[in-house]
Amino acid sequence: MAWWLHEGLTVPQTKSYARLLRRIELLGIFVAMLLLSGAVFPLLLSQADGSLTEAARAKLRMIAAPSYVIGLGLVALRPAAVLRGVQHNVLLMTLILLPLASILWSIGPSITLRRAVALTLSMAVAFVFATRFTPRQQLVVLAWVLGGATLLSLVAMAVLPGRALMPEDGALRGVFLHKNVLGWVACLTVVLGLAARLDVSARMRRTGLLLLVAGLAALLLSTSVTSLFAAFAAVVVSRVVLLVARLQGRTRLAVVLGLILLIPLLALLLAVGFGPLLEALGKDPTLTGRVPLWSMIDAEISRHPLLGHGYGVFWTEGNPAVWSIWESQGWQAPNAHNGYRETMLGLGSVGLLLLIALTFRAVAQGVTLCSMAPGEGWILPVLIVCISLILNLSESIFLKQNDLLWLLYSASVISISCRHAALRHPVPEPARIVATAI
Repeated sequence: MAWWLHEGLTVPQTKSYARLLRRIELLGIFVAMLLLSGAVFPLLLSQADGSLTEAARAKLRMIAAPSYVIGLGLVALRPAAVLRGVQHNVLLMTLILLPLASILWSIGPSITLRRAVALTLSMAVAFVFATRFTPRQQLVVLAWVLGGATLLSLVAMAVLPGRALMPEDGALRGVFLHKNVLGWVACLTVVLGLAARLDVSARMRRTGLLLLVAGLAALLLSTSVTSLFAAFAAVVVSRVVLLVARLQGRTRLAVVLGLILLIPLLALLLAVGFGPLLEALGKDPTLTGRVPLWSMIDAEISRHPLLGHGYGVFWTEGNPAVWSIWESQGWQAPNAHNGYRETMLGLGSVGLLLLIALTFRAVAQGVTLCSMAPGEGWILPVLIVCISLILNLSESIFLKQNDLLWLLYSASVISISCRHAALRHPVPEPARIVATAI
């Protein structure tokens, strides 16, 4: 496919060309993820109270545009790798194409089209990151992007406290627009630290300790309860996954079945006991107005339970139903503040079932990879998938266009599925070398 690029080159020149392409990939992925991380730019464009004007939002959409160009350009450099990723991820591709199909039943087709196209274009970065970087390489890149943003947020607290702290409660937001965004990034930094501490390299383990300390410090200073809970869950999940990966035969099967039965029970206990738990911690049991909001959203979901209202269109000023919610609640919620409800609003039960099936498959295959290839760092994508489930309890991250957290979830799913398929159906050595060069 790219044979003509190598025609007439000597072996040293071919190696130099390969190194150049690799540097382009690294730089491109780093820049794209930095642009999509939500760091610095939204804060610089915000007003004194942290809000964004329509003009500022338009500029932020323009900032996201270069990430599309970078993603598509990197896909063009290595199309075969991305095509293999697509081939092994029919479920994910169906989920990504569903927003485009929802134009047919959307209550605002033009808005759905624009946002669905943005979602599709942004996925190019996820596919390149998943198919061209191993989990250990992904860890290094994310340590620079997310770990760097976390450390910069801690520095900003000392250097620019007027910008780095939330105006209303003094919680740390660092270089991000809101403390919750810093909470998500800090939680991911903790996850990176956990994965690095389990690495075979001593240097990586030392880096992991720094990531853990920085992530925990920023997490506590942000006062984000959901992110703190997700970080705690990541610690538990990492231990459970490593335990299951070491088991064999019937013992492993029994433990896996027990976990499958335990997950719904824990979800039920969390749903029932989350309010009292928040009260015990001195937090608002309504999750800052989210619980009353959810009761009204559930009624709207029941109006279009199968396919939803259309992707990304419900929370727009042209929707009469959203005005009744805003007037009733006394504040203009920008989304459902719950990824599962947001998915149901836009894509109905079909979208949510696809998401659930995709997640269960990724976790099951990821645990298998932790057992079959323990030195390759597969605990990282497994943890990213798992904490995404928790972060979406109070925020809407699933299927969000131009959002780094959704891209990391997608990249984790793609990485796991491709490697799992490779281990189950190994490619002959000559064919693998040719495919890697394309």
